[in-house]
Amino acid sequence: MFKIEEIHFGNIIVYRLKNIENGEFADVLPALGGILNAFTVNTNKGLCSVIDGFENDKDFFSSNSHSFKSNVLFPFPNRIEEGHYFFEGKEFQLDVNFPQENNSIHGLVYNKPFKVNETSITPDSCQITMSYDSSGEIGYPFPFCLSITYRLLQGELQCATVITNTGTTRMPYGFGWHHYFKTGNMIDVNSLSFSSTAMLEVNSQMIPNGGSIEYKEYASIKTLGNTQFDNCFRLEEGAETAVVLKDEPSRLSIILKFNSVDFPYLQVYTPPARKTIALEPMTCAPNAFNNKLGLQVLEAGEVKSLDFTISVSNK
Repeated sequence: MFKIEEIHFGNIIVYRLKNIENGEFADVLPALGGILNAFTVNTNKGLCSVIDGFENDKDFFSSNSHSFKSNVLFPFPNRIEEGHYFFEGKEFQLDVNFPQENNSIHGLVYNKPFKVNETSITPDSCQITMSYDSSGEIGYPFPFCLSITYRLLQGELQCATVITNTGTTRMPYGFGWHHYFKTGNMIDVNSLSFSSTAMLEVNSQMIPNGGSIEYKEYASIKTLGNTQFDNCFRLEEGAETAVVLKDEPSRLSIILKFNSVDFPYLQVYTPPARKTIALEPMTCAPNAFNNKLGLQVLEAGEVKSLDFTISVSNK
């Protein structure tokens, strides 16, 4: 059996999708960028939280602009160099919200309030759908509707996105997720696997410089040790891709599944504290508004759907 609870998160409401039988739950914050703030699952050692979220609304407002934890990345993931780009002969300037690099970073909806459209409960799942409607943003004068559905099943969370160009002109975009995952142990004892073909080379502003190097280091599961990441990888083409993070002491595995045709890039980031790791499926490369690597364009009225699943295993 499943249920949906509304819980106070400071002055904000958390929508908790909950499996009553085993205690698993997912916490969603529509008012704070529509983010997934928690996903707690049943393991052989009891309930375990696999998403690094915010403690309360004050924590979000004080630290989100630095960590961007769990943020929904739209209309671009990662970075746009100096916030500047051209599209179809016109010049645009985004707000530079990451001044330490002089870049625009992680899109324009990470702190926007989403409207709850629908909640539903069935015998084997529960879900919430929310949306953000924009008439245009600073440096991005393209009206759009971004709809997100989180669906909780046993041991699995499905994340579905629908992007609609509600304007009358063509609209450039990229999309990504920015979840920080944790297993309860330092990531040094975690193992990782993902199927990539290349790692993009970047300049001092973390902007791709046009070069890449072959990279298949984690094609099979491999312990992270002291490896540090803040890199974008081009994934192998295929219908479905699985990124696996495994905690060797507990044997807990977190599996991210998505279509690599829709998400051909993966950003991997290891924060300095090394208690979490960001695994970020992206439709395009950093600075895609300029370098066009994976850049998508929606015609007026066109709709695009993208899906992503988080599941766990104790094998």
